[in-house]
Amino acid sequence: MMSKTDWLGPEHVVLSHFSLGAQPFKTRCAAAGAAGFDAIGLLHRDYLQLTNDGYTPSDLIELAATHNLQIVEIEAAPGWSAKGASDNEIQKMEVCLEMAAVFSARHLTAMGSFNGTIEEAAQGFARLCDRAAETGTQVGLEPIPVQETESIAIAREIVERAGRSNGGICVDSWHLVRGGNHWDQLESLPGELVVSIQINDGPQEPEHDQYIEDCLINRRLCGEGEFDLIRFVKTLDRIGATAPYSVEIISSDLWAMDPFVVAQQMADTTRTVLYEARK
Repeated sequence: MMSKTDWLGPEHVVLSHFSLGAQPFKTRCAAAGAAGFDAIGLLHRDYLQLTNDGYTPSDLIELAATHNLQIVEIEAAPGWSAKGASDNEIQKMEVCLEMAAVFSARHLTAMGSFNGTIEEAAQGFARLCDRAAETGTQVGLEPIPVQETESIAIAREIVERAGRSNGGICVDSWHLVRGGNHWDQLESLPGELVVSIQINDGPQEPEHDQYIEDCLINRRLCGEGEFDLIRFVKTLDRIGATAPYSVEIISSDLWAMDPFVVAQQMADTTRTVLYEARK
């Protein structure tokens, strides 16, 4: 039986939660819909705030649907490691799993931090995948260079040891480039292991000495930085990845602008890169 998000493929674009900063969910939905995005993502912290403000999951689904959107991407679960997760991390993971269930989300991103050995990480990731599978949600483990899952290679080892059909990798152009340009790891990755794709651009060299700080304020619109996004898309197409492209352009400069203008620029520039890579 097909889920409500099985229609999403590599020709579709999702507005990541983080791309419009602190804008209210209502505004983000309106801006994403006006710009022609196909779907939208949501962060566990904002979901809790919205429900505390009186919104029900049905309210949020209807609000997104008003702008021809679905909530398909859940960000981002910590606490999945089989060893040493804090109560706070576990609570956030449980919220993410609740969101995956109530929104029938396509995928849930798992953060790259874990405690213990690779095998213990694989055991924890397997359990997270099993929980998410109950509602048909895929789980993408995101490699981040300053976390334990620092590369696609390590993420792949965890995912393959876990051996879950709904488990895979979240591939982010920022972390690929800034993590050392290990294109060989992406080029050798089986396409079916790519659960989600996050696309953005930026300068080759860091603009801030702290990695996380840099990636949270200095990303660029697609085609306006120095990343080889044409190669990125061509590689993902060649290995057979079928995930949609989540536009995750986190920029303090863009956050200061009109969210409707920014969302339109994000949609247009991303679609231009996808077109140029495939023409």
